[in-house]
Order: sequence, then C-alpha cells, then structure tokens
Amino acid sequence: MHSDPTLAARSLPAGTNGYRVPLTFRVEGGLHYLAGNTAPYFTLTYTQHRAGHPNQCYSGGAGHDVILRYFPRFADLAALHLSSIDGVPMYAEANGWYWLAGALGGADEQYHGGNNGQKLTEADCLDLFAKLCRVTTDEAAAIRDAARDEHDHNPDGWAAARALWCRIMEGMRPRWKAEAEAAIAAHGLRIYGDPWPPVAVA
Repeated sequence: MHSDPTLAARSLPAGTNGYRVPLTFRVEGGLHYLAGNTAPYFTLTYTQHRAGHPNQCYSGGAGHDVILRYFPRFADLAALHLSSIDGVPMYAEANGWYWLAGALGGADEQYHGGNNGQKLTEADCLDLFAKLCRVTTDEAAAIRDAARDEHDHNPDGWAAARALWCRIMEGMRPRWKAEAEAAIAAHGLRIYGDPWPPVAVA
C-alpha cells in the first residue's frame, strides 16, 4: 500500500490553455481501493493548479484526452479506467448489454442517450460498447451480429441475445486480466487508498 497516487507531473508555462499563470499538471491514479468495494480498481485522473499554489486548482477530473495530450504513455490506463484489478469493466454485463442493445436498435430496452440527453445512433452505441469492452469496432460488430442472429432464431428473443452476450463476456475475462496485468507491470502500479486486503475487525 502507498498513499501517493501521483503517476506523473509536468510544468506548463504561462499561456498554456489560455491561463495567464504557469501551471503544474499532475496525473494521479493507479489501483485505488475504497473500503466496502470488492477489490481495487483502475483509475486515471488529473489536476491542474497554479504553479507553487496546489490549493488553487484550475481544472481536473477524468479528462483522458487532456491527460493523453501530455502523457500518451497512459493510454492503456485510460482504457482501463474504473475496471477492476482483474481488468473487468465496471458493471461489465449490464453496461455492455446497455450499449449493445443500443447498437441493436434498442432491443426492447430503455432509452439510449449520451451527454445532455441527446439520442445516440446505433453506430454511437457500438463505438461505446467497443470502448467499454476494449475490443475493436470489427469485434464489436461481430458480437452485435451474433446477438441479432440469436434474437432472430431463438424463441426467447432478446433474453436469449442477452444470455449470449453474458457468455461472450465471460470468455473475455482472461483477455481483460492479461491487459490489466500488462498495465500494472508497465507502470509499476501499487494499490493506494484504504488497506488492502481489508483489515479484519475483531
């Protein structure tokens, strides 16, 4: 366990991103454990503050586009953000089916919207499904087509299609775990936050 989640930092001169003062850009994350969770999870965020004044935060959050502009080496961690220590995306089955259903025209599920409530296209949903599962667009399209075929030829319809997705997802676990282990090794990640494994209460 360690307490400092800083992965990298750099100084930005005055005038960067429209700010008139020099800035310190700090990337934080790794494997975060919060008591009550089942396991540590990957996280990648940033803070940007006035140089020499860490209490004067100008921006921050999970802005991965901003982080990768300065530190492209963290692309693997951006892809793993909020995944478990084993690389499993957050709520993989439910979130995966949500976006896959959107790519299937709704699949009798509820509204598929994005930021600001706008309606997403089937292509948008397929892209988000691919991003969540960390697969290529072609792989995502193949899963979509298999789910549609299952719906069309199984009397259980969309329930059968979702069950197929669950089986496919289970088959992805070794791949996800290998990606997680590679990222942990590449960045020398350690667990930070609350004690892990949890301390037993007598």
